[in-house]
This record gives sequence, C-alpha cells and structure tokens, in this order.
Amino acid sequence: TILLADIASDDLGAVRFQNRKPEFRLGWSDEGIFVSVEVSGEFKRSANNWWVGDHIEIFLRTPAAPLEQDRYDEFSHQFFIAPNSQTQQIDIGQWHRSGDALKDHIYSLPNSKVSATYNANRNSTRIEAMIPSTALRGFSPRVQKGISFNFTLAVGEINRTRWHWSSSKNESTHSRPKSWGTLKFDIPAAHP
Repeated sequence: TILLADIASDDLGAVRFQNRKPEFRLGWSDEGIFVSVEVSGEFKRSANNWWVGDHIEIFLRTPAAPLEQDRYDEFSHQFFIAPNSQTQQIDIGQWHRSGDALKDHIYSLPNSKVSATYNANRNSTRIEAMIPSTALRGFSPRVQKGISFNFTLAVGEINRTRWHWSSSKNESTHSRPKSWGTLKFDIPAAHP
C-alpha cells in the first residue's frame, strides 16, 4: 500500500512562472518515498552539471527536525532527480552535506526506481521516482508521526522557473532543516 499526499498547486511557491504550475504528489510505504511530478514540456538534460538543467531536489529529515535544528545530521538527506547527460536516462542521486551520514555524493542511488514519460497531447512530462528506505536513515513511517520535507523543481536553463514547497532555496533552506515543512504520516488503522 502506498499512501499519497497531494501538494496543491496553489500551495506551490514560485520564483518565476512561465507555464502552468506542476502537479506534485508524494507517497510513502515501508519501501520508501515515492515522488510523482508532472511538468509542462520536456524534462531536459544539461550538458553541464545536474543542477544546471531541469531537476528536482528533495530535502528530507526522518524523523521531523526539531525547531532549533540549523544543520544537517545523520537523519538529514538531500536527493536530486535529473536527466543524466551521458546515459540519456533520469537518475536519482544523493548530495553530500556537511554533517549528514554520507562520505561523498552518490550520483546514481542503488535500488532506486525512476521513469519519465513525455505526453505529446498534453505537452508535459511525468517523472515518477522511488527513493528506497535503505537510503533514508531513520525512516519508519509506521512509527514516526511525520518527516521534515522541502522540494525545489527547476525547469529551463534560461530564465529558469523554480517551484518550491515549503520554502525557496533563496532563503538557504537547502542547508537548514528547521526551515523545511512538516509532512504528517496518516497511516490508516488495519481493517479486520
């Protein structure tokens, strides 16, 4: 069972709008965190680093960060989903931040799943990804009440449009877990 949460388009902040707002859904199960995003147009790669082209960044802390947490710790994670310029596929990676449990960046996360489908009729791309629970230190959705969460979606190399929830990277949220929003797990009771 995958439990889903829609982040309403009206709740998405943006640095600049060019097209319709993206659709963003988040799900979770014991297997990990599931992300589904639909964006206008194609999700394009860059010949340069992943952060130059179209990409999604997901910031998580499992469990939710204490109000005073201003730095990464072993439960804080930064993931990115971006087209790979060498393989023509989309990868999920994990970015190393000082204080987290990683020793270095991981450009292709083991046991992750990701797909991108372009729909010419809608002129949109849907990206679906699964971040495995093995990459989420301290992740236990049946025990935890929730997680700290933030994301940034960047589209277009020129005149870049960035959508975000709950806070923009312009406010340095990428390095401050206390500034991330909180998603509460709503695990339904088992039925007899």
